[in-house]
Amino acid sequence: MNLKWKSITGNNGQRGSSSVLVIMVLLMLITFGVLAMMTSYSSLKISRKNAEWTQAFYKLESLAGNHLAEIENHIIYSADFADEYIEEMRYKEPSPQGFDYPWQDEVYKKWLESSEEDAFKDEISEWIFENTLTESLDQMNIEYDLKLGSIGTLAFISISDDNRHFLTRLQIEDREIALLEWREVPEVFEYDEILEFTDPGGN
Repeated sequence: MNLKWKSITGNNGQRGSSSVLVIMVLLMLITFGVLAMMTSYSSLKISRKNAEWTQAFYKLESLAGNHLAEIENHIIYSADFADEYIEEMRYKEPSPQGFDYPWQDEVYKKWLESSEEDAFKDEISEWIFENTLTESLDQMNIEYDLKLGSIGTLAFISISDDNRHFLTRLQIEDREIALLEWREVPEVFEYDEILEFTDPGGN
């Protein structure tokens, strides 16, 4: 009777160990499955964010490219207009209403009296070129900085709908255009003034 009782007890102990082992294996599989799913979900979120950032960047770059093409046309037009206007001005006489620009009456007289006709011609041409180009740039939805001279520069910012900024900087030398800078401007981080920073030591 005692031997039979011991045999039954031994079998129950083995069955319990197997159940515990099965449960532990299941828990491990579930844990690793959840971890794998979380890792995959995180990777998916990162991939989506990267795709959105790339799409937004190329959209911004395309906007800057359109602005660049438009500005190049404005520069060419302004240069041609200045040259043509100077040629026409050689044969103009001051009218009772004056010339198209207020300064032209005085410059016209100096031009006729001066032996340095080319110097005045260059000065007037530069003035017309700058003002014509400025009027064109003012009609565009961009922020720009124009500095002209023997070697001039034109920098402008293209702003996308999501408020991302793209900087383009051009060099203008003898009416020739060269690209100096072409990049996105990083967003400037600003601290929230509402936040209060305290001393961890309580001082």
